[in-house]
Amino acid sequence: MDEMLSWFQKNPIVAAAIVSAVVTVAINFFGKLYIDRRLETLKVDLAKSKAENEARIEYESEARKRLYGAIGNLRFQLLLAARDVANQVISYGRGRQFDLTTTNYFGQSTLHKLVMPFAFCELIEKQISYADFSVDPEAVHLLRLKRSIYTALSSGASILNHPNANWEDEEQHIFRHSLDRISNSLLVIEGSRPLFPMPFHEFEKFIPIAKNSAKLSPLPSLLHDFSIHGKPQFWIRLVLFGYLCSKFVNEKGQPIGFDRIDFPLEELIEKVADKFFLSNKTELMQRFEEIAESGI
Repeated sequence: MDEMLSWFQKNPIVAAAIVSAVVTVAINFFGKLYIDRRLETLKVDLAKSKAENEARIEYESEARKRLYGAIGNLRFQLLLAARDVANQVISYGRGRQFDLTTTNYFGQSTLHKLVMPFAFCELIEKQISYADFSVDPEAVHLLRLKRSIYTALSSGASILNHPNANWEDEEQHIFRHSLDRISNSLLVIEGSRPLFPMPFHEFEKFIPIAKNSAKLSPLPSLLHDFSIHGKPQFWIRLVLFGYLCSKFVNEKGQPIGFDRIDFPLEELIEKVADKFFLSNKTELMQRFEEIAESGI
């Protein structure tokens, strides 16, 4: 050992070269060992990630098939129903103010049009419960529409908590649970077809029967003696309802061929002879936009 040390001392350059070579070999050896192990770990991680991605893609593909199978056609039907509501509100606000009593055709037609969007939304929500809607953000938009419609017809937010609002009786608003009842009362099974909103030809026979009309309460009574000046709060709710439907058609229907609906929001609000609404028109329109953009 002493002789080796002595030799290293006498030959420092050679000793340094030997030490350097030994260190290099050790580094290469252990470095390769580390890299090999690291590569093996990466291979395992990549294989695991690939398997997880393939499983996720397969799951999402199957989930989309189930979701589209459940609500695919209902989306289109909802667009048609929303278009009808928006156009009906515009038409009524611009002068076609016929008698809305549900014993006549125009009243029955109007009532049916008003109910169809939230009946379709209710059915879509039922169908979505059997599928994973998280795989399709568009399905979430459908749920947002239902929530916004309910807010329009039932909440204080849609009328800026009007100081003269009567929350004890459904004079110019509809209780939220009443909307649930109304929606479900028009979901029927026709022949071999699954649950579906009642078509108008059946509704004409349905509505004259007192017990059936009661299922839609308070809508028949709200429409029975309706006028914009007589029920300004309910008119503002209908304007918001129509506005929400027009936005839905413009955003989701235009790309597939629906005509754009130019909804005259400010013009229709100004139809009321209500000082509170007219003096707070700007805030009211801002609130409408907030409701339209709110989540589920």
